[in-house]
Amino acid sequence: MKRLLTTLLILSLVFSCSDQDSNPDLNTGDLVKEIIVHSSANNQPITKYQLQYDGQNYTSAVVFTKINSEPLFDPEPKKVITFEYDDDGFIAQIDEKNDVSAQSYSSHIYRVVENVMVHEEYFLYRIGFKKGETNRSMYFKNPEDGFYLFEEKLYEIQGGNLVGLGTINEFDGGDLDQFNRKWDMSDRFFDNNPNVFANPAINYILGDKKMSRSLNRNNLTGVLDRGSSGNIPQIEFIYNGDKIDSIIDHLTGDVVQFIY
Repeated sequence: MKRLLTTLLILSLVFSCSDQDSNPDLNTGDLVKEIIVHSSANNQPITKYQLQYDGQNYTSAVVFTKINSEPLFDPEPKKVITFEYDDDGFIAQIDEKNDVSAQSYSSHIYRVVENVMVHEEYFLYRIGFKKGETNRSMYFKNPEDGFYLFEEKLYEIQGGNLVGLGTINEFDGGDLDQFNRKWDMSDRFFDNNPNVFANPAINYILGDKKMSRSLNRNNLTGVLDRGSSGNIPQIEFIYNGDKIDSIIDHLTGDVVQFIY
């Protein structure tokens, strides 16, 4: 699972072309009931997420895993993930209970302060919570095309997507001059479909705890250093009509399947 979306977890800018949409159908025209992750090792399903919906948002996901090489999933849940939203429908808190019968779990708090999204991570530790990482990422509603500077990184936005990410180059000139500095750039590629990860619950389930990819307008299909060559798409989104059917990671061979 961790390998599945390694390529997709490279964004540190959060922005949107419109207010965050908690639409549970991922712009696919139907409600996702299950997500199944298949391993590249044997093309067999290894993890299943059963989603619960309250009429407005996904409220929880019950997680089942395989027992060794058994053909069926363990009937006992491995963990439960719950989702809470603020009054505007923006994701506010996600709790992940790692063992349904125990008290150990992690908690993720989200809030937007001006143009910055703050993500705080906490873990239950003995008799209380221990704070983990705090992540800050730039947050925009209705971003204009252009370049943005945030915490020593350069972000290039086009059409509501982060199409370029730059790091400072002080040595050999870099790929781009911007804001009186030289930058090494990597390019992001997108398809023309609405972003599958726009829904925060789906985004979290598939590995993005920082919510860093949830607000692109379209689906991220690959990343290449500027000027290099490589095969695109690295990540392929397969549709059945207007519904997302599966996501294939061509770098690892892992597959995510959506059940309606």
